[in-house]
Amino acid sequence: MTGSIQEIKAKYEQQIIETPGVVSMGIGKDANGKIAIIIGIEHESEKIRAALPEELDGYTVEVQVTGPVRAQ
Repeated sequence: MTGSIQEIKAKYEQQIIETPGVVSMGIGKDANGKIAIIIGIEHESEKIRAALPEELDGYTVEVQVTGPVRAQ
């Protein structure tokens, strides 16, 4: 791994957020309880999932369907 998870998230965030269907990006835990980068997508789509990486600089990427995100 070439940096902290916060640094890696910051490095790729703009690029990932610009992917159609992506609504959020954060840091959390994967299904095994290991720290991961979490990408929220608006709806289930193989096309969106195929456009996203499985890992970023050694950190696991977990994709979760969150639905649309609106500012409050």
